[in-house]
Amino acid sequence: MYGLFATAPQLFQDAEAAVDVANLLHAEQEFEWSRHPEVGETVIAQGRIVSDQHRRGMRFLGFETTASGRGELFCRSKALFIIRGRQP
Repeated sequence: MYGLFATAPQLFQDAEAAVDVANLLHAEQEFEWSRHPEVGETVIAQGRIVSDQHRRGMRFLGFETTASGRGELFCRSKALFIIRGRQP
């Protein structure tokens, strides 16, 4: 996912988010692009949890990343992570 490498480590290491990386599956992803970044452009990526649900002993975590440059948003991506196993 575009921007995931910049944002996911913060999510996965956040004690409050409590993501069990050892049992994490990357289920789906989608992208919306208005343009591609240009060579040498500074890109700012931000990620946030948009949903957190527990069903059938699994946790479904929705994660959205935005990427902007030159003062404008150019990419929005969404991912669904499934965390298997026992959840609180």
